[in-house]
Amino acid sequence: MRKAVSSDFKRPGDHIYLLGETHQELGASELAFMFRDEGAGGIGGEIPRINPERNLAMYRALTSTMSEGLVASAHDCSDGGLAVALSECCFGSGSGASVDISSLERDCNHLDEWGALFGESLGRILVSVTPQDSDAFAAAMKGNSCSRLGTVEEGDKITVSYGDTEVLQASLSELKKAWQNSLGGDS
Repeated sequence: MRKAVSSDFKRPGDHIYLLGETHQELGASELAFMFRDEGAGGIGGEIPRINPERNLAMYRALTSTMSEGLVASAHDCSDGGLAVALSECCFGSGSGASVDISSLERDCNHLDEWGALFGESLGRILVSVTPQDSDAFAAAMKGNSCSRLGTVEEGDKITVSYGDTEVLQASLSELKKAWQNSLGGDS
């Protein structure tokens, strides 16, 4: 009987991957909603589009890697995009993370840091994999959009870079406190 895969990162040193394509799709996103111009009355930009065949192939490959025990954790990347999913994965484990989002640009003609971090492109899944399973996982995901972003880290810091440029650094404890307050103090 295989072990269930949870959504929280498991241990420092594990590799972090993002599965699925990332596009500059901020329309109707949580970020666009937060910063909408209420006078204009709308949420603008490209809205996420789904490619069912591509996503189904990726889901099947992911399910196979999970059956083989290659995946330590998996979390959907939906409301709030990658930044929120990354934070939520860290909350449960009390671990930080260090990631580089520059590899996400290959799926999109134009992807800026806002789109990479907060866009809500459909079908994406954030996973962690032990270092010893990383090569086998990447090989099993070949033919699907699979980007190794970084590493689960010890400590209280989430750091996001775009190549050599740091674009975001946050305290996990401060993020978790803000997240819990948005839930009305529960959890």
